[in-house]
Amino acid sequence: MRELLKSRIVSISIMCICFLTIIPYLWAGCYACIGSDDFSSMLRSNTDNLFMSALHATQEIYLDWQGTFSSVFLIYYLLPYSRLGMLGIEIESVIVVILFFISIGFLTHSIVKRICVKSYNHVVFWFVFLLYIIYFLNDLNVSEIFYWHTGICVYTIPLVCCITVIAFLLDDKLVFKKGVMVFSCLLMILAGGGTLQVGAILCTTLVYLLVCNYNSPKKCKWIAICLAISLISCIINVSAPGNYVRRSADAGGEYSIIGAVIDSYSNVARLIIYDILDGKVFVLIVLLTFITVIMVKYDMVAISFTFTKWMICFVFYIILMGAANFPIALGYGNSSMPSRAFFIEYAIYSFGLVLLLIGAFVLIWDKMKISSQLSRKDAVYAFLLIMIFAGIKMENFRLESNMPLYVAEKCVKGDLKTFKDSTISMLKYIEESDKEEIVISELPDSYEILFPISLYEDPNWWVNRNVADYYGKSKVIAKTK
Repeated sequence: MRELLKSRIVSISIMCICFLTIIPYLWAGCYACIGSDDFSSMLRSNTDNLFMSALHATQEIYLDWQGTFSSVFLIYYLLPYSRLGMLGIEIESVIVVILFFISIGFLTHSIVKRICVKSYNHVVFWFVFLLYIIYFLNDLNVSEIFYWHTGICVYTIPLVCCITVIAFLLDDKLVFKKGVMVFSCLLMILAGGGTLQVGAILCTTLVYLLVCNYNSPKKCKWIAICLAISLISCIINVSAPGNYVRRSADAGGEYSIIGAVIDSYSNVARLIIYDILDGKVFVLIVLLTFITVIMVKYDMVAISFTFTKWMICFVFYIILMGAANFPIALGYGNSSMPSRAFFIEYAIYSFGLVLLLIGAFVLIWDKMKISSQLSRKDAVYAFLLIMIFAGIKMENFRLESNMPLYVAEKCVKGDLKTFKDSTISMLKYIEESDKEEIVISELPDSYEILFPISLYEDPNWWVNRNVADYYGKSKVIAKTK
């Protein structure tokens, strides 16, 4: 009874820390504003019939811009600003933040159920979930992912769909329920019709699950069906004439598959090296050392895997990281990566890294049989000793670079509210002014958290042009310092 009470107290404590880490992003969502792309989307839409307008826009963009058919449909059909104004943008941003972390939580739950073969352990779940969000959110810019309508539709929603499908497939109690199977098919189409990064992640993971379940004919058959649906969606996506028209206009040149593979893994290498030099990986290892001692010492986790299985997972992780970067490297023709694409890469990288390190630590502790000889005092002394050595590498790991704290600070100080109020005032001035040529002397500061309207001095810049057309003005110019 006492152990159960302790377990519940620990679970609730970690859960509270998780929520406190996520709350700043929900709070910031209340100050999200209309972005640059929204004006071009609204100019192209017919608000009297958004469904047919979205279908027409999807067809046009598929032919002359990009193949993300399901995402483009969502962009033009949802149009939160056309439906509810700024309130619509806020609601969308808050919902997307909630959905993203729920999907990560669901995937963590499905994996922990497989790790804890004796009985499901809530403490292990919250430990894994907390480690992920602390590592993942530390210094990540999410302005294009949580607070930009186009980024939400093309990147975030497909990633949420992809994660949810994988979580369903890992949960043996849910995977064969009819409602879940139908819902999974819809999610796979949404994932495959978004950024090809997500499609590559989904297809690669399904191939891995297909191999892992070769001795289960029923599940193997269903995963094969899922893989077929995902591949078809990705083929429709990649076959879009607009992809090649756009690339010819933007970059040009030949496609190099070998060059794209090299660029993909060079991005992965740079990411790992940066995190090591920045001290983030070392901080994660310090936390994992302490957590693993607790998990093994108090028999919270039963070993359900071997070193061979861990190595298979590691190889899959390396392949998955390359697959996640490959579409971007091939499309751009180099190793450059926009922050929205980096978000997808980092989401997969962080989750895989946390799980692999947990697996490695548990295997090591179990193999060395240290837990049976370890007292509580020994565990505390070991942790303190590690923290002393960690101080050498943690000198670059500053609290002021912690993104959740930075977001929380800007919310508390009212800086994000000021950004929203200034944006509304600026748009109201453009709309109500009697002048045909509008000059903006100061642009609102988004503090690299929210997504701004990127106006420039050039009136022919596409954002300036779209804002001017939307409000019926001849020119909009931003003459800022």
